[in-house]
Amino acid sequence: MSPLKNTTYTPVDEGDYVIQLKSLEDTDPGQYGARMRWTFRLWNMATGVQVIDEQTGEPFDWWQTTSESIAERSTGRPWVEAFLGRKIAKGENAADISREIIDKTAEAYIGPNERDYTTILRIKARQRKAATAAPAAAPAPAPAPYIEPDDLPF
Repeated sequence: MSPLKNTTYTPVDEGDYVIQLKSLEDTDPGQYGARMRWTFRLWNMATGVQVIDEQTGEPFDWWQTTSESIAERSTGRPWVEAFLGRKIAKGENAADISREIIDKTAEAYIGPNERDYTTILRIKARQRKAATAAPAAAPAPAPAPYIEPDDLPF
């Protein structure tokens, strides 16, 4: 895979990642109104290796912006639901949800959109590996046969 074009920060290879939401904050309004800045940490799903900032050597903070909306057709809604691991219920408080999803993880496919910007193209709740059952305990040894005292050879 070759790095995607991106002039503002460390290139991110197209592919599957575990992403962790580190912060969610208001940012400068865009053409259509209020915007949110989502800051993520990334781990390559194939290797498990965290993406590192090439300039600092520290974990890389990758960000995306969306509108403030988490309405049905918004960009942010599937992101929120992936971090929650469930659908948003009608009437839930957006501020409470915002606090709940910080430091949560999800699985995302990152790649170029139709304008060639690196973005989250698909996202889903993190698939936890099923806990493996503890190995079965060895069966107890069979009890020694009972020998009548009269049957003893001595």
